[in-house]
Amino acid sequence: MKHQIALLNCLKLAVASSLIVACDDEGGTRPGPAVGLDASADVIADGPAGEVATGTCPVMMDLPARIEANLSVGPGCVVAGKTDIRNGAVLTIAPGTTVLMKSGAHFDVGAFGGAGTLISVGTPAQPVKFTSISASPLAADWQCVFLGSGAVDSDIQYTTFEYGGALCTVTGSNDNLATVIVSGGIRGISHSAITDSGSHGIKIANNAGIRAFANNRFARNANPSIWVAQNEIITLGVPNQFEDTDDFIRVDSTFSAERSGTWQNHPVPYRATNIRIRGESQITIAAGAKIQMTGGTVDVFNANMIAQGTAEQPVVFTSANAAPQPGDWGCIWYSSVEGTPSLTNTIIEYAGNGQGCSGANYKVALVTPPGSMIAATTIRNIAGGGVRMNVPCDMVGPLCSAITFSMLTAPALQCGGTGTPTACP
Repeated sequence: MKHQIALLNCLKLAVASSLIVACDDEGGTRPGPAVGLDASADVIADGPAGEVATGTCPVMMDLPARIEANLSVGPGCVVAGKTDIRNGAVLTIAPGTTVLMKSGAHFDVGAFGGAGTLISVGTPAQPVKFTSISASPLAADWQCVFLGSGAVDSDIQYTTFEYGGALCTVTGSNDNLATVIVSGGIRGISHSAITDSGSHGIKIANNAGIRAFANNRFARNANPSIWVAQNEIITLGVPNQFEDTDDFIRVDSTFSAERSGTWQNHPVPYRATNIRIRGESQITIAAGAKIQMTGGTVDVFNANMIAQGTAEQPVVFTSANAAPQPGDWGCIWYSSVEGTPSLTNTIIEYAGNGQGCSGANYKVALVTPPGSMIAATTIRNIAGGGVRMNVPCDMVGPLCSAITFSMLTAPALQCGGTGTPTACP
Protein backbone atom coordinates (compact mmCIF):
# COMPACT_ATOMS: atom_id res chain seq x y z
CA MET A 1 0.00 0.00 0.00
CA LYS A 2 2.85 2.35 0.89
CA HIS A 3 4.46 1.73 -2.50
CA GLN A 4 1.16 2.35 -4.30
CA ILE A 5 0.67 5.72 -2.55
CA ALA A 6 4.23 6.77 -3.39
CA LEU A 7 3.75 5.76 -7.02
CA LEU A 8 0.47 7.70 -7.22
CA ASN A 9 2.12 10.81 -5.77
CA CYS A 10 4.92 10.56 -8.33
CA LEU A 11 2.45 10.34 -11.20
CA LYS A 12 0.51 13.33 -9.87
CA LEU A 13 3.74 15.33 -9.71
CA ALA A 14 4.63 14.46 -13.28
CA VAL A 15 1.20 15.51 -14.59
CA ALA A 16 1.00 18.72 -12.54
CA SER A 17 4.47 19.90 -13.54
CA SER A 18 4.33 18.74 -17.20
CA LEU A 19 7.58 16.89 -16.57
CA ILE A 20 8.40 13.80 -18.57
CA VAL A 21 9.63 11.37 -15.98
CA ALA A 22 9.45 7.68 -15.32
CA CYS A 23 8.25 6.56 -11.89
CA ASP A 24 9.91 3.54 -10.33
CA ASP A 25 8.21 1.01 -8.07
CA GLU A 26 9.15 3.03 -4.98
CA GLY A 27 7.50 6.20 -6.29
CA GLY A 28 10.76 7.95 -7.15
CA THR A 29 11.77 9.37 -10.51
CA ARG A 30 14.54 8.17 -12.74
CA PRO A 31 16.15 9.65 -15.88
CA GLY A 32 15.66 6.61 -18.10
CA PRO A 33 13.44 6.43 -21.21
CA ALA A 34 10.41 8.67 -20.82
CA VAL A 35 6.93 7.28 -20.71
CA GLY A 36 4.67 7.76 -23.69
CA LEU A 37 1.44 9.68 -23.70
CA ASP A 38 -2.03 8.41 -23.05
CA ALA A 39 -3.06 6.51 -26.16
CA SER A 40 -6.72 7.24 -25.64
CA ALA A 41 -6.67 10.66 -27.35
CA ASP A 42 -9.29 10.95 -30.07
CA VAL A 43 -7.33 11.25 -33.31
CA ILE A 44 -9.17 10.26 -36.46
CA ALA A 45 -7.26 9.59 -39.66
CA ASP A 46 -9.62 10.20 -42.56
CA GLY A 47 -7.54 11.99 -45.18
CA PRO A 48 -4.93 10.94 -47.74
CA ALA A 49 -1.50 9.74 -46.69
CA GLY A 50 0.31 12.50 -44.85
CA GLU A 51 -2.82 14.13 -43.42
CA VAL A 52 -4.68 13.68 -40.18
CA ALA A 53 -8.01 15.14 -39.13
CA THR A 54 -8.38 15.73 -35.41
CA GLY A 55 -11.63 15.56 -33.56
CA THR A 56 -11.52 16.01 -29.80
CA CYS A 57 -7.81 15.79 -29.08
CA PRO A 58 -7.01 16.66 -25.46
CA VAL A 59 -3.62 18.23 -24.90
CA MET A 60 -1.62 15.68 -23.01
CA MET A 61 1.46 17.80 -22.24
CA ASP A 62 3.79 20.62 -23.25
CA LEU A 63 7.11 19.49 -24.65
CA PRO A 64 10.05 20.83 -22.62
CA ALA A 65 12.16 23.60 -24.13
CA ARG A 66 15.21 21.32 -24.02
CA ILE A 67 15.12 17.60 -24.63
CA GLU A 68 18.40 16.17 -23.39
CA ALA A 69 17.40 12.54 -22.80
CA ASN A 70 15.48 10.10 -24.99
CA LEU A 71 11.78 10.86 -25.00
CA SER A 72 8.79 9.17 -26.65
CA VAL A 73 5.45 10.93 -26.99
CA GLY A 74 2.03 10.15 -28.40
CA PRO A 75 -0.40 9.30 -29.63
CA GLY A 76 -2.57 12.30 -28.80
CA CYS A 77 -1.92 16.04 -28.85
CA VAL A 78 1.19 17.72 -27.49
CA VAL A 79 2.13 21.40 -27.46
CA ALA A 80 5.51 22.73 -28.57
CA GLY A 81 7.17 26.11 -28.27
CA LYS A 82 10.85 26.61 -29.09
CA THR A 83 12.10 23.07 -28.63
CA ASP A 84 15.77 22.10 -28.71
CA ILE A 85 16.81 18.43 -29.10
CA ARG A 86 20.44 18.12 -28.05
CA ASN A 87 23.18 16.07 -26.36
CA GLY A 88 22.41 12.98 -28.43
CA ALA A 89 18.76 12.82 -27.33
CA VAL A 90 16.14 11.14 -29.52
CA LEU A 91 12.57 12.45 -29.66
CA THR A 92 10.28 9.74 -31.03
CA ILE A 93 6.79 10.84 -32.04
CA ALA A 94 4.29 7.98 -32.22
CA PRO A 95 1.85 7.46 -35.10
CA GLY A 96 -1.36 9.36 -34.52
CA THR A 97 0.28 12.29 -32.71
CA THR A 98 -0.56 15.93 -33.40
CA VAL A 99 2.09 18.47 -32.43
CA LEU A 100 0.43 21.85 -31.80
CA MET A 101 2.96 24.57 -32.53
CA LYS A 102 2.69 27.83 -30.59
CA SER A 103 3.13 31.19 -32.30
CA GLY A 104 6.81 31.56 -33.22
CA ALA A 105 7.59 27.95 -32.28
CA HIS A 106 10.38 25.94 -33.84
CA PHE A 107 12.27 22.68 -33.46
CA ASP A 108 16.07 22.83 -33.32
CA VAL A 109 17.31 19.33 -34.06
CA GLY A 110 21.07 18.93 -33.98
CA ALA A 111 21.93 22.51 -34.91
CA PHE A 112 23.60 23.42 -31.62
CA GLY A 113 24.43 21.48 -28.49
CA GLY A 114 25.66 18.37 -30.31
CA ALA A 115 23.68 15.61 -31.95
CA GLY A 116 19.91 15.36 -31.79
CA THR A 117 17.44 13.07 -33.51
CA LEU A 118 13.81 13.47 -34.51
CA ILE A 119 11.93 10.28 -35.37
CA SER A 120 8.53 11.24 -36.76
CA VAL A 121 7.34 8.06 -38.43
CA GLY A 122 3.60 7.76 -38.83
CA THR A 123 1.60 5.26 -40.83
CA PRO A 124 -0.93 5.72 -43.65
CA ALA A 125 -3.74 5.20 -41.13
CA GLN A 126 -2.11 7.08 -38.25
CA PRO A 127 0.11 9.88 -39.59
CA VAL A 128 1.88 12.50 -37.49
CA LYS A 129 0.95 16.16 -37.86
CA PHE A 130 2.76 19.41 -37.01
CA THR A 131 0.23 22.23 -37.14
CA SER A 132 -0.69 25.61 -35.66
CA ILE A 133 -2.20 25.72 -32.19
CA SER A 134 -4.51 28.51 -33.38
CA ALA A 135 -8.20 27.78 -33.74
CA SER A 136 -8.08 29.81 -36.98
CA PRO A 137 -4.69 28.81 -38.40
CA LEU A 138 -2.86 30.87 -40.98
CA ALA A 139 0.36 30.46 -42.94
CA ALA A 140 3.45 31.46 -40.90
CA ASP A 141 1.75 30.88 -37.54
CA TRP A 142 4.95 29.11 -36.48
CA GLN A 143 8.52 28.93 -37.69
CA CYS A 144 10.19 25.71 -38.71
CA VAL A 145 11.58 22.28 -38.04
CA PHE A 146 15.34 22.76 -38.43
CA LEU A 147 17.40 19.61 -39.02
CA GLY A 148 21.05 20.49 -38.54
CA SER A 149 24.36 18.73 -39.07
CA GLY A 150 23.84 16.76 -35.85
CA ALA A 151 20.48 15.36 -36.98
CA VAL A 152 21.87 12.62 -39.23
CA ASP A 153 19.72 9.82 -37.78
CA SER A 154 16.46 11.76 -38.07
CA ASP A 155 13.69 10.13 -40.09
CA ILE A 156 10.39 11.61 -41.26
CA GLN A 157 7.67 9.47 -42.79
CA TYR A 158 3.89 9.93 -43.10
CA THR A 159 4.10 13.34 -41.46
CA THR A 160 2.29 16.57 -42.34
CA PHE A 161 3.71 20.04 -41.68
CA GLU A 162 1.23 22.89 -42.10
CA TYR A 163 0.93 26.63 -41.34
CA GLY A 164 4.67 27.10 -40.67
CA GLY A 165 7.13 29.18 -42.64
CA ALA A 166 7.78 32.26 -40.51
CA LEU A 167 11.44 33.31 -40.40
CA CYS A 168 13.30 30.49 -38.65
CA THR A 169 15.48 31.97 -35.91
CA VAL A 170 17.38 28.78 -34.98
CA THR A 171 20.66 29.95 -36.53
CA GLY A 172 19.99 33.67 -36.84
CA SER A 173 20.16 33.57 -40.63
CA ASN A 174 17.87 35.97 -42.49
CA ASP A 175 17.24 33.53 -45.34
CA ASN A 176 15.92 30.59 -43.31
CA LEU A 177 12.44 30.88 -44.77
CA ALA A 178 10.85 27.44 -45.00
CA THR A 179 8.67 25.22 -42.86
CA VAL A 180 11.26 22.41 -42.93
CA ILE A 181 14.97 23.26 -43.22
CA VAL A 182 17.51 20.49 -43.80
CA SER A 183 21.22 21.21 -43.44
CA GLY A 184 22.34 17.75 -42.28
CA GLY A 185 22.32 14.32 -43.88
CA ILE A 186 19.12 12.93 -42.38
CA ARG A 187 17.79 9.47 -43.19
CA GLY A 188 14.97 10.89 -45.24
CA ILE A 189 11.62 12.56 -45.76
CA SER A 190 9.04 10.39 -47.49
CA HIS A 191 5.27 9.95 -47.80
CA SER A 192 4.89 13.33 -46.11
CA ALA A 193 3.21 16.66 -46.86
CA ILE A 194 4.25 20.30 -46.46
CA THR A 195 1.36 22.70 -46.99
CA ASP A 196 0.19 26.24 -46.28
CA SER A 197 3.65 27.61 -45.56
CA GLY A 198 4.18 31.35 -45.26
CA SER A 199 7.33 30.92 -47.37
CA HIS A 200 8.96 27.84 -48.92
CA GLY A 201 7.85 24.36 -48.01
CA ILE A 202 11.35 22.89 -47.58
CA LYS A 203 14.85 24.31 -47.88
CA ILE A 204 17.66 21.84 -48.56
CA ALA A 205 21.02 23.45 -47.89
CA ASN A 206 24.34 22.75 -49.57
CA ASN A 207 25.90 19.43 -48.49
CA ALA A 208 22.77 18.43 -46.59
CA GLY A 209 22.85 14.95 -48.14
CA ILE A 210 19.29 13.72 -47.58
CA ARG A 211 19.41 9.95 -48.08
CA ALA A 212 15.79 9.46 -49.21
CA PHE A 213 13.26 11.95 -50.57
CA ALA A 214 10.18 10.75 -52.45
CA ASN A 215 6.40 10.37 -52.37
CA ASN A 216 5.91 13.78 -50.79
CA ARG A 217 3.10 16.27 -51.39
CA PHE A 218 3.22 20.07 -51.57
CA ALA A 219 0.31 22.51 -51.68
CA ARG A 220 -0.54 26.16 -51.08
CA ASN A 221 2.94 27.29 -50.09
CA ALA A 222 3.56 31.03 -50.51
CA ASN A 223 6.96 30.53 -52.20
CA PRO A 224 8.26 27.64 -54.33
CA SER A 225 7.68 24.45 -52.38
CA ILE A 226 11.27 23.22 -52.72
CA TRP A 227 14.34 25.47 -52.41
CA VAL A 228 17.41 23.35 -53.03
CA ALA A 229 21.15 23.87 -53.39
CA GLN A 230 22.51 22.73 -56.76
CA ASN A 231 24.66 20.08 -55.10
CA GLU A 232 21.54 18.55 -53.51
CA ILE A 233 19.30 18.27 -56.58
CA ILE A 234 20.49 14.70 -57.07
CA THR A 235 18.90 13.78 -53.70
CA LEU A 236 15.38 14.64 -54.92
CA GLY A 237 13.79 11.30 -55.75
CA VAL A 238 10.48 10.60 -57.47
CA PRO A 239 7.58 10.66 -57.40
CA ASN A 240 6.47 13.82 -55.61
CA GLN A 241 3.17 15.65 -55.96
CA PHE A 242 2.76 19.40 -56.48
CA GLU A 243 -0.83 20.61 -56.29
CA ASP A 244 -0.24 24.21 -57.41
CA THR A 245 0.13 24.61 -61.17
CA ASP A 246 2.49 27.61 -60.82
CA ASP A 247 4.86 25.84 -58.43
CA PHE A 248 8.52 25.17 -59.27
CA ILE A 249 11.76 23.96 -57.71
CA ARG A 250 13.92 26.94 -56.81
CA VAL A 251 17.59 26.17 -57.46
CA ASP A 252 20.02 28.03 -55.21
CA SER A 253 22.91 29.11 -57.44
CA THR A 254 25.21 30.07 -54.55
CA PHE A 255 27.10 26.77 -54.64
CA SER A 256 27.88 24.61 -57.67
CA ALA A 257 26.87 21.02 -58.35
CA GLU A 258 29.94 18.89 -57.60
CA ARG A 259 28.53 15.39 -57.09
CA SER A 260 27.50 13.00 -59.84
CA GLY A 261 23.91 11.92 -60.15
CA THR A 262 20.59 12.47 -61.92
CA TRP A 263 18.28 15.45 -61.93
CA GLN A 264 14.93 13.70 -62.06
CA ASN A 265 11.82 14.70 -64.01
CA HIS A 266 9.39 16.27 -61.56
CA PRO A 267 5.86 17.52 -62.34
CA VAL A 268 7.16 21.10 -61.97
CA PRO A 269 10.25 22.72 -63.53
CA TYR A 270 13.59 23.59 -62.00
CA ARG A 271 14.24 27.35 -62.01
CA ALA A 272 17.70 28.92 -61.71
CA THR A 273 19.62 32.08 -62.53
CA ASN A 274 22.88 30.22 -63.17
CA ILE A 275 23.77 26.54 -63.13
CA ARG A 276 27.37 25.59 -62.48
CA ILE A 277 28.52 21.98 -62.73
CA ARG A 278 32.02 21.40 -61.38
CA GLY A 279 34.42 19.01 -59.68
CA GLU A 280 34.76 16.22 -62.27
CA SER A 281 31.11 15.35 -61.67
CA GLN A 282 28.66 14.07 -64.26
CA ILE A 283 25.08 15.30 -64.11
CA THR A 284 22.41 13.45 -66.07
CA ILE A 285 19.18 15.29 -66.87
CA ALA A 286 16.32 12.77 -66.99
CA ALA A 287 13.84 12.61 -69.85
CA GLY A 288 11.02 15.11 -69.43
CA ALA A 289 12.87 17.43 -67.05
CA LYS A 290 12.41 21.15 -67.70
CA ILE A 291 14.97 23.76 -66.62
CA GLN A 292 13.84 27.38 -66.62
CA MET A 293 16.54 30.07 -66.63
CA THR A 294 16.22 33.61 -65.28
CA GLY A 295 18.97 35.36 -67.19
CA GLY A 296 22.20 33.41 -66.67
CA THR A 297 24.01 30.43 -68.16
CA VAL A 298 24.48 26.69 -67.70
CA ASP A 299 28.27 26.42 -67.25
CA VAL A 300 29.88 22.97 -67.27
CA PHE A 301 33.50 23.29 -66.16
CA ASN A 302 35.84 20.36 -65.49
CA ALA A 303 32.72 18.15 -65.46
CA ASN A 304 30.08 16.79 -67.81
CA MET A 305 26.34 17.09 -68.40
CA ILE A 306 24.22 14.57 -70.27
CA ALA A 307 20.65 15.37 -71.33
CA GLN A 308 18.77 12.12 -71.92
CA GLY A 309 15.50 13.17 -73.49
CA THR A 310 13.19 11.03 -75.58
CA ALA A 311 10.91 11.91 -78.47
CA GLU A 312 7.92 11.79 -76.12
CA GLN A 313 9.69 13.49 -73.20
CA PRO A 314 12.45 15.84 -74.35
CA VAL A 315 14.73 17.67 -71.93
CA VAL A 316 13.93 21.39 -72.17
CA PHE A 317 16.14 24.38 -71.38
CA THR A 318 13.97 27.46 -71.60
CA SER A 319 13.09 30.89 -70.23
CA ALA A 320 11.40 31.34 -66.86
CA ASN A 321 9.42 34.33 -68.15
CA ALA A 322 5.67 34.03 -68.54
CA ALA A 323 5.97 35.68 -71.96
CA PRO A 324 9.36 34.33 -73.15
CA GLN A 325 11.48 36.18 -75.67
CA PRO A 326 14.74 35.38 -77.48
CA GLY A 327 17.65 36.43 -75.29
CA ASP A 328 15.97 35.82 -71.94
CA TRP A 329 19.04 33.86 -70.79
CA GLY A 330 22.61 33.05 -71.76
CA CYS A 331 23.62 29.66 -73.13
CA ILE A 332 24.75 26.14 -72.34
CA TRP A 333 28.53 26.36 -72.16
CA TYR A 334 30.81 23.34 -71.93
CA SER A 335 33.88 25.31 -70.90
CA SER A 336 36.11 22.41 -69.83
CA VAL A 337 34.79 18.89 -70.09
CA GLU A 338 35.49 15.62 -68.28
CA GLY A 339 33.83 13.05 -70.53
CA THR A 340 31.71 13.49 -73.63
CA PRO A 341 28.91 16.05 -73.71
CA SER A 342 25.67 14.46 -74.84
CA LEU A 343 22.37 16.07 -75.81
CA THR A 344 19.64 13.75 -77.06
CA ASN A 345 16.07 14.86 -77.75
CA THR A 346 16.83 18.21 -76.16
CA ILE A 347 15.19 21.60 -76.75
CA ILE A 348 17.14 24.83 -76.17
CA GLU A 349 15.04 27.97 -76.60
CA TYR A 350 14.91 31.72 -75.82
CA ALA A 351 18.66 31.91 -75.10
CA GLY A 352 21.35 34.12 -76.60
CA ASN A 353 21.86 37.14 -74.33
CA GLY A 354 25.51 36.16 -73.81
CA GLN A 355 25.39 36.55 -70.03
CA GLY A 356 28.11 34.32 -68.62
CA CYS A 357 28.54 32.52 -71.92
CA SER A 358 32.36 32.42 -71.72
CA GLY A 359 34.48 35.52 -71.19
CA ALA A 360 33.50 36.62 -74.68
CA ASN A 361 29.76 36.59 -73.89
CA TYR A 362 28.94 34.62 -77.03
CA LYS A 363 25.41 35.28 -78.24
CA VAL A 364 24.57 31.69 -79.07
CA ALA A 365 22.50 28.88 -77.53
CA LEU A 366 25.26 26.27 -77.16
CA VAL A 367 29.05 26.34 -76.88
CA THR A 368 30.45 22.82 -77.04
CA PRO A 369 33.70 21.04 -77.99
CA PRO A 370 34.15 18.78 -81.01
CA GLY A 371 33.20 15.17 -80.46
CA SER A 372 30.02 16.06 -78.56
CA MET A 373 27.19 13.56 -79.03
CA ILE A 374 24.16 15.52 -80.23
CA ALA A 375 21.05 13.92 -81.71
CA ALA A 376 17.44 14.90 -82.37
CA THR A 377 17.95 18.30 -80.75
CA THR A 378 16.10 21.55 -81.45
CA ILE A 379 17.51 25.06 -81.04
CA ARG A 380 14.97 27.82 -81.60
CA ASN A 381 14.02 31.41 -80.80
CA ILE A 382 17.56 32.55 -80.10
CA ALA A 383 18.86 36.13 -79.95
CA GLY A 384 21.98 35.11 -81.84
CA GLY A 385 23.38 31.93 -83.32
CA GLY A 386 22.80 28.27 -82.63
CA VAL A 387 26.06 26.46 -81.87
CA ARG A 388 29.65 27.64 -81.47
CA MET A 389 32.75 25.44 -81.52
CA ASN A 390 36.13 27.06 -80.98
CA VAL A 391 37.67 24.85 -83.67
CA PRO A 392 38.31 25.15 -87.41
CA CYS A 393 35.12 25.78 -89.32
CA ASP A 394 35.17 22.51 -91.30
CA MET A 395 34.67 20.60 -88.03
CA VAL A 396 31.35 22.28 -87.29
CA GLY A 397 29.30 21.32 -90.34
CA PRO A 398 28.35 17.74 -89.26
CA LEU A 399 26.08 19.22 -86.58
CA CYS A 400 23.54 20.06 -89.29
CA SER A 401 22.18 16.51 -89.29
CA ALA A 402 21.82 16.41 -85.51
CA ILE A 403 20.10 19.73 -84.80
CA THR A 404 16.98 21.47 -86.06
CA PHE A 405 17.41 25.26 -86.06
CA SER A 406 14.64 27.86 -86.26
CA MET A 407 14.11 31.55 -85.47
CA LEU A 408 17.75 32.62 -85.02
CA THR A 409 19.14 36.14 -85.51
CA ALA A 410 22.68 35.02 -86.43
CA PRO A 411 24.21 32.09 -88.34
CA ALA A 412 23.25 28.71 -86.91
CA LEU A 413 26.85 27.45 -86.83
CA GLN A 414 29.85 29.45 -85.66
CA CYS A 415 33.51 28.48 -85.37
CA GLY A 416 36.76 29.66 -83.86
CA GLY A 417 38.91 29.13 -86.93
CA THR A 418 39.16 30.78 -90.32
CA GLY A 419 36.46 30.59 -92.93
CA THR A 420 32.76 30.02 -92.54
CA PRO A 421 31.15 26.72 -91.59
CA THR A 422 28.90 25.13 -94.14
CA ALA A 423 25.42 26.53 -93.70
CA CYS A 424 22.71 24.09 -92.71
CA PRO A 425 19.93 23.56 -95.24
